[in-house]
Amino acid sequence: MSERPALIWYGVQGEGRGHATRSKVVIHALRAEGCAVRVFTGGDALDHFSGEPDLEEIPLLRFHFGAGGRLDLMATAVRNLKPLHGILHRSSPAHERLHRLASREAPDLVVSDFEPLLGRFAARARIPWISVDHQHVLTDTILPKLGRGLELLLLSRFAQWLVPAPVRVVSSFHHFPLRPGSQARLVGCFLREGFAGRPVRDQGHVCAYLKEPGMLPSVLEAMAGVPETAFHLWCTGIAPTPENVRLCKPSSETFLEDLANCSWLVTTAGNQLLGEALALGKPVLAIPVPGQTEQALNAAALEASGCGRSMPLHLLGPEQIRSFGVGLDRFGAACRNRNRDEAMVDGTAAVLETILPDLLRRTRAA
Repeated sequence: MSERPALIWYGVQGEGRGHATRSKVVIHALRAEGCAVRVFTGGDALDHFSGEPDLEEIPLLRFHFGAGGRLDLMATAVRNLKPLHGILHRSSPAHERLHRLASREAPDLVVSDFEPLLGRFAARARIPWISVDHQHVLTDTILPKLGRGLELLLLSRFAQWLVPAPVRVVSSFHHFPLRPGSQARLVGCFLREGFAGRPVRDQGHVCAYLKEPGMLPSVLEAMAGVPETAFHLWCTGIAPTPENVRLCKPSSETFLEDLANCSWLVTTAGNQLLGEALALGKPVLAIPVPGQTEQALNAAALEASGCGRSMPLHLLGPEQIRSFGVGLDRFGAACRNRNRDEAMVDGTAAVLETILPDLLRRTRAA
C-alpha cells in the first residue's frame, strides 16, 4: 500500500504580485519533494495562479490608494470591513467552506504567506500551521525607526494579531537582526523559475516597474528630463510617454528577461522584486509607495545593503536619476559581495529545511 503524499494547504495574500511570486516558488519546490499542495488566494494572485489545479478563491484584505498613488489608510480600513468579517468569524461562509473541505481532504499542514483566513481556520481545527512571508520582519526583527516609532509598533502588533503563526519563516533580501527571544528563521528571497543559468547582460537601458499607476505622472516627468537614457517602463497604467520611455505590459517571463538585460532598475520598494534584481547583480533606485511603511522599510534595507538608493516620489527628478547612474560601479560591487552568500540570494532550500522534516515525520506516523 503506497504512502499518501503529505497535503499542504497554502494561503497566499492576493494584494500585488510579490506574495504570489514568492509563494509559487515554494509551492513548486514542495511539489518537487513529493508533497500535494492546494492553493487558496484571491485578487491579483488569481491571474498568477491561473491553471492551478483546484485553486480556491478566498476573501482577502486589500490596499486602497488615493491621489498620486499614496496609500489611503481610511479607505483601506473602511473597504476591508466586509472581508475582515468573513476572515475573523467562525460562522462565516468562508470558514464553513474550509471546514467541509478539510473534512474531505484532511490537510497535514497549512502555510500562510500573510494570508489570515487559513491560519485562523487551522488553529481552530488543530491543524499545524506556519507562516512563510516577508511581513513578519515587523514582528521579529530590530528595524530602523525611520522617524515612525509609534507607527512601526502599531504595525507590528497588527501583523502579529492578523497572522499569529506559531512558526515563522521570514523571507527578505536583507536581514536586520532578530529581536531577543524571537524563534523566527530568516531566509533570503525565493527566486522564481528561470533564474538559474539565465544570461545576465547590460544592454544599456533602465528597467522600471511601478505597482501603483497613480505614481506614473511623477515618474514619467522625471524620466523625460533624462532624454539620453532609455527606460523600459512596466506598469498597468496608460499615459502619454516621452520618446525615451517604452511602456510595457506586465508579463512575468518578458519582464524577467528585460530585468536580466538592463543596466539598473528603478521600482517601487517591494521585497520580492528588490531581491530578484540584486540576485541578478542589478543596482536599484527604489521609490517607496507613498504612505506605505513596509516599503519605506524595504527602501531602508536596500540602502543598508549598499546595493542601491531610496528616493521619495516627491523628490524624484532628472538630477536624482543622473546622480544614481554615477554610483553604479559602487552599487554593483555591493551586489557582487552580497551574492557570494548563496543562502541570501535564494532562500528556497532553507524554507524546505524548515517545513519538510517535521511534516514528513507527522505524515509517516499517521
